Order: sequence, then structure tokens, then C-alpha cells
Amino acid sequence: MIPELQESLRIALRTLIKAGDLPPEADVEPRIDRTRDSSHGDYATNIAMQLSKLARCNPRALAEKIILAASLPASVAKYEIAGPGFINFHVSGNRWAEVLRTVLDHGPEYGRCQPAQRERVHLE
Repeated sequence: MIPELQESLRIALRTLIKAGDLPPEADVEPRIDRTRDSSHGDYATNIAMQLSKLARCNPRALAEKIILAASLPASVAKYEIAGPGFINFHVSGNRWAEVLRTVLDHGPEYGRCQPAQRERVHLE
């Protein structure tokens, strides 16, 4: 889910740069974190607060522009702008059911990876 949100926000930032709402230096990798309090949603970003000085814009206003320019994944049930400019994302219950189904389908092998093939290297 985090990569999907990052990609959506990355595209939104590039759209705002092309529109002249953000300078080229604003083409950064958005950081998405899990929220500590579930009432604040499942994931959050503070990208608007980070870029507000560059944009010479209020962080809440910039957050609104970012959301309007973003094409959020279908699994995002809703979003909200909180506090000084956090963007909180609430994931739909269907998304969690899909993840659970994947875990159950893979059984005890879920999350395991295959060891890398050993490669011989000659150092002199």
C-alpha cells in the first residue's frame, strides 16, 4: 500500500511542478508512515509541511492541492487533512481482506524468501 500511495503523491507533485504551483526542487520522494493512532487513519504523510516553504504556501492549502492533483488508489476509502498539513489516508476494509487472503493462501511460507544463489568471486 505504501508504494501505491508514494507513486500517487509523486505524480501529484510532478503535476503541480508542471503547473507552476511548485518549484522543480519539490520533485522529492514522499514519505508515507503508519499512523500511531488509528483514529487518524492507516497511513499519513507530512509532505505538504515539508514543501510549504518551497511553495511559499500555507501547508494546509498545499495539502489540498496535492490531494486534488493525486489519483489515489481505489483502496483508499477516504483522506483528510489534519493539523498543520498532515494528509491522513484511511484504507478500505476490502484492502485488508485482500492482504489477509494472500497471507492465508501462502500459508507458513508467506514472508519467506529464497536464499540468493551463491556466486564465486576471485579476489587478488
